[in-house]
Amino acid sequence: MNRLALIGLLAAAIPASVQAQNSIYGTRGLGFPARPLSARSQALGGGSAMFDRASALNPAGATGFDRVTVSAVSATSFREYSAAGVDVTGLRETRFPLGFIGGGIARSAFSFNLGFSTYTERSFDLTTQDTVATPAGPVPVTDRIISDGGVVDVRAAIGWRAGASLGLGAALHLMTGSSRVVARRDFDSDEFRSFEQRDVLSFRGTGFSAGVIWLLSDRVSVAASARVNGKLTSSLKDGSFQDITMPRMLAGGILIGVLGNGRWMTTAKWRSWSRSAADLAASGSNAFDTWEVGSGLEFGTDPTGRGHFPLRVGVRYAQLPFSPTLEQPTEWNFAIGTGAMFAARRAIVDVALERFQRDGAGATERGWYLTIGITITPSQ
Repeated sequence: MNRLALIGLLAAAIPASVQAQNSIYGTRGLGFPARPLSARSQALGGGSAMFDRASALNPAGATGFDRVTVSAVSATSFREYSAAGVDVTGLRETRFPLGFIGGGIARSAFSFNLGFSTYTERSFDLTTQDTVATPAGPVPVTDRIISDGGVVDVRAAIGWRAGASLGLGAALHLMTGSSRVVARRDFDSDEFRSFEQRDVLSFRGTGFSAGVIWLLSDRVSVAASARVNGKLTSSLKDGSFQDITMPRMLAGGILIGVLGNGRWMTTAKWRSWSRSAADLAASGSNAFDTWEVGSGLEFGTDPTGRGHFPLRVGVRYAQLPFSPTLEQPTEWNFAIGTGAMFAARRAIVDVALERFQRDGAGATERGWYLTIGITITPSQ
């Protein structure tokens, strides 16, 4: 456990300079929580997530597949932030946070969805300065820790169309992934030598989710889902490890037809991240339960969400789970997007542009997300 403790304590220090590859709010706990959403759902503020077959929140969404379909999402962020008196601008990163293959099963009422999504992102590069006590007296030190990677959620979902108005789904989740970590300490004294530690932090865990989509009428649908997780094991190559209690999740959504072919969709999600508070306390991280609510309007699509250049707008509010203080950070997103179909409706390209702002725990962060999703159905 000594090597895990060293990495955690270095990351817990107050940054004097931070060059985070991902959000500044991803340097604590398990990292920054990702959203397993399609580009369409991103443009709707996450409001359609409970009904969207291309998102990974509700396994009942798998009932939307009757033909083999593949999809992938690319997301690029442009960010700037202020933390501990340090202002950083011009940050940019590109990730591929979501991909899947889905389809019907042998002309039956069952369908499947196999895919992956980012669960938490742990990519950062930060430098801290401190003074340590030595037999020769106090000595200034500079610590640097670099982390690249995160936790990935691999999901196998099956859906059952129990009737014309009811879809049920269940999924098994494998949480995996790794984070390459470099920790270095330099002493401002010729009497001490610098040292560096390199390691790979690996993650493994499991989970289960279930969900339902219920069409109440031609213009109103509701949905619900729940997820439970086992403990996530974080381990180093030397055999040291830590078990982290993972959150439970409850989510619900409503879809209402408005103004002809328009739809208003809202999704709310709760996760019990405070269950991991005791496990993460040694690294200087506080953990909080989180609420997330997204809502959006869509015009110009068919009931499956397909259309030529539809208009999508959305807004989202979320609480963030990890903080170095007792103040819980929050986030607002404002989104707009559209999409286009090609190759006789067998290929769909969706685009979302989001403005986000995050505040709390002694930091602020502002930026843009550009998300592009490509969905292909090889045959009609």
